[in-house]
Amino acid sequence: MTSTELRLRTCIGCRQRREQDKLFRCVFGDRGAVIDRNGAGRGAWLCGVECARQALQIGAYAKAWRVEVDRNDIEEMIRSQVCAGTERV
Repeated sequence: MTSTELRLRTCIGCRQRREQDKLFRCVFGDRGAVIDRNGAGRGAWLCGVECARQALQIGAYAKAWRVEVDRNDIEEMIRSQVCAGTERV
């Protein structure tokens, strides 16, 4: 398969390229920042919770979504995934 057939995406936290099915897509919309693979709008791809935190520290969400994002929205998204008992976002 070629790289376009694998659908590679770049994690906004660690900047590593991985296959799309190994990453999580988060979007920002009316419900705030949520994990949603098929949601409408600009998406940001993440490997897991650590990458989500790293992306928060470097301001990668605002750049990926092209909108200023409240830090609390991102932290709530991360907390909800940690409470769900998964290290992946």
